[in-house]
Amino acid sequence: MFGVALAWPDESASRNPWPPSRTAGFVLSITLVKGNDLSFGQLFVGPSPGTCVVTPLGTRSSTGGVQLGGGSGVGPASFTVGGDVLATYSITLPGSATMTNGGSSMTVNTFTSEPSGTGQLDALGNQALSVGATLHVGAVQAPGTYSGTFDVTVAYN
Repeated sequence: MFGVALAWPDESASRNPWPPSRTAGFVLSITLVKGNDLSFGQLFVGPSPGTCVVTPLGTRSSTGGVQLGGGSGVGPASFTVGGDVLATYSITLPGSATMTNGGSSMTVNTFTSEPSGTGQLDALGNQALSVGATLHVGAVQAPGTYSGTFDVTVAYN
């Protein structure tokens, strides 16, 4: 015994369009473009340890044995986040980082950002992101220019 079944679209049925429609949605990749580096500026160190804080809004303060020197170039790290119009995204900051000068080092932590935690891209698909942190300076820290890197991650919500 042999059977054959044939099927063809019922053109009178509106809920089963033939041929079936296809759609695809595309999302722009989220981007993070660095503008300026985080800079603590010139500091004077005494016999006791202390800190220097640069906020995401660019204000600078010190504690303990750290005195503020010249403020030229002081400021938060700045980035431009780009992607889908009006999309929200999360911001992940590092726990800590190290700045070095030869054999000497300092720890940077307590990273903060503006916006904080999450952001929303504007009608052009952009938003400014600023990052500040706290620099821990040792007692009688060796003089010199210290540098280092840290990672910032953004991801769509």
